[in-house]
Amino acid sequence: MKDAPTYRAIEKMGLQDYLGALADFQHELDNHPNNAWAIGERAKLYVKTRNVAAAITDFNRAIKLDPKQGYRSRGSARAACGNQKGAIEDFTQAIRLNSLLTSIKHCRLSQII
Repeated sequence: MKDAPTYRAIEKMGLQDYLGALADFQHELDNHPNNAWAIGERAKLYVKTRNVAAAITDFNRAIKLDPKQGYRSRGSARAACGNQKGAIEDFTQAIRLNSLLTSIKHCRLSQII
């Protein structure tokens, strides 16, 4: 069950209030520090606010808590900071975990071409 801060964060994301959403996700994580979904969502917000290093740290943590969480998004963050090899590795792992996600294949292909 999601708490009120999570719902507020989701609403703020829709309004592009990324800093407000970050604060709400932080509140959620203060109460539930091993919530892989919330960590992954916060990481996506870090990417939107151009804090790629913090995003990758969060994606790493989310992946450790839930291996299916975060490979695609971390791959996109790695690609954004010029780590093509790391991006391809993450997209490949995401495909291994869920081969039905064709959008991941396109992300990986874009790093190869």
